[in-house]
Amino acid sequence: MKIISLNKKNVDEASSLLLDVFHSEKKDIDYPPKWLKASLNPEKNKKLYAKFDVKYLRYWVAVSEKKVVGIVGLYTHAYGEKESYWLGWYCVSPEFRGRGVGKALLEFAIDKSRKAGKKWLRLYTSNDPGEKRANQIYDKLGFAPIRDKKLNDIIKRGKFKDFSRKMVYREMAL
Repeated sequence: MKIISLNKKNVDEASSLLLDVFHSEKKDIDYPPKWLKASLNPEKNKKLYAKFDVKYLRYWVAVSEKKVVGIVGLYTHAYGEKESYWLGWYCVSPEFRGRGVGKALLEFAIDKSRKAGKKWLRLYTSNDPGEKRANQIYDKLGFAPIRDKKLNDIIKRGKFKDFSRKMVYREMAL
């Protein structure tokens, strides 16, 4: 397995992986294909970046035998831009889980963040049972929960039936 930059040749396969794992819909503000493609050409997507206060956005994919098996991204907002990166669209293909791909992608993102001189690497996840393994990895690598918020305070969509779930914000000191 190797980690390479997202590019025009692998963006569709990376998008498919994210859609398979997260079941996003085109109407979602964080629809993966939109953001992955936007990251390939920031100049052309200035309006989208400005609308969501994104200043930097970049993705990398884990590739095994020419197949995208995982993805990780880093982004910044105008606020906190100098001190922190946020982890964006991180996942591993179900058939490649348990093989160290996820840990390698996170360690890659941590290394990139440190080299960029950031003080913090932040992310958000949820307490959804489907994210249990990811949360275990976050705990093991030192991403401490810093706050949480009920999903219905954030997202008002009919597809969420269990509003007891919470969005969990985490950060790691670099």
